[in-house]
Amino acid sequence: MMVTAVDRCHIITRSGHLVDLFHMQPEDIRLEDVAHSLAMKCRFNGHSPEFYSVAQHSVIVSMNSKFPQAALLHDAAEAYLTDMVRPLKRHFPELIEMETRMLQVIAERFDVPYEEIMSEEVREWDDRVLVAEYEDFFGARPPGMEQVERLGVDSIIPLPPKTAKALFLTKADFLGLS
Repeated sequence: MMVTAVDRCHIITRSGHLVDLFHMQPEDIRLEDVAHSLAMKCRFNGHSPEFYSVAQHSVIVSMNSKFPQAALLHDAAEAYLTDMVRPLKRHFPELIEMETRMLQVIAERFDVPYEEIMSEEVREWDDRVLVAEYEDFFGARPPGMEQVERLGVDSIIPLPPKTAKALFLTKADFLGLS
């Protein structure tokens, strides 16, 4: 099958790399681009009281999971797609499918089992961190998550994007991701 310009959907990353979102390959994924993009994306669709990045969220999930590499990368597809809030995302099956394919490419690029990224264990820590974030930033529990145990921290202190990016890269280096 011949790929035409119409079939292509390109973005340019922070490093200047042109990637086709519909035809991503492991060599298209660059850790620096992932860290930068996630550090520039604000959780809660920008509605948190102050800027709080997806990169910082990912590091916190990684610090608690028994699959730290997978947990650090669990939202990495958002570096190339978008960070859509959970209640809305479930109404876009094509986006979920595209995110799944992208996470598979990311898993291959960093030699991390895709099954670990999608594991119940990583999802549990993602939910526990979400509960802590929600309580700290909004003073309430997320709807429908009354039974989820909060992450055991006093409070989450948001970091500026440059600091969150450096933290993400430091954690990735510590975990042997490159």
